[in-house]
Amino acid sequence: MPVESPEERMVEVLALPAFVDEELLFLYFENKRRSGGGPLVSVEKNGDRAILLFEEAEAAARVLCKGHHVLHNVELSVRKPASKDRCRLLLLLRGINPNTSTEMIELYVENMMGLNMPDYTLYPSPGRDFILIQLSQPLSKDFQNLTARISKRKLDGAEVTLEETEPTDSVLVENLQPSTSPDLLTLYFESERGGNQTVKDVTMLSAGAAKVSFVNYELVAVREAAGQLL
Repeated sequence: MPVESPEERMVEVLALPAFVDEELLFLYFENKRRSGGGPLVSVEKNGDRAILLFEEAEAAARVLCKGHHVLHNVELSVRKPASKDRCRLLLLLRGINPNTSTEMIELYVENMMGLNMPDYTLYPSPGRDFILIQLSQPLSKDFQNLTARISKRKLDGAEVTLEETEPTDSVLVENLQPSTSPDLLTLYFESERGGNQTVKDVTMLSAGAAKVSFVNYELVAVREAAGQLL
């Protein structure tokens, strides 16, 4: 029987009310009839989120497939946590001269990181002072050695740095019309034009800005760095 990795046995629970503690989560998600789950190894709660580690990947899969979970009349959202490899799929190249051509950046990335064109996609920021590099597969090179090498090699006269991205489920949407509502933002991002992503929550920060959180992580960092918003 193949050994199941911890990531295969993990589930992330979102939007937890303050009164739901680790003990209550244990009782609910170990109850196969109510949650579809099974025996848990651990529950780690942090604010309104928790990471569940099941003994078996099958139990985690059942919880994710069930989707709809209600605990004390509160609906909980569950999803698969962002993979650790995801950080190695999205990298930031900072400090770029905004006037540097895309071709020069491509040559720099390919030479320094040992990549070919099909291996990556570049997403310039609106100001072109940093580039998000999306890799087609996790980086195989030692990251520390790579960052040290890049820090010693200027790009078009500019000192650049390579950074890993932190997994995020949210984007900041700015320059909104004062009349823009959370419902309108939800409709936009869940439409084909907005990326067909399921919106978890919309928080209006001011008259012209909002924080939009998604159920899944896919393309969130790409969308934010590339400025592909309203």
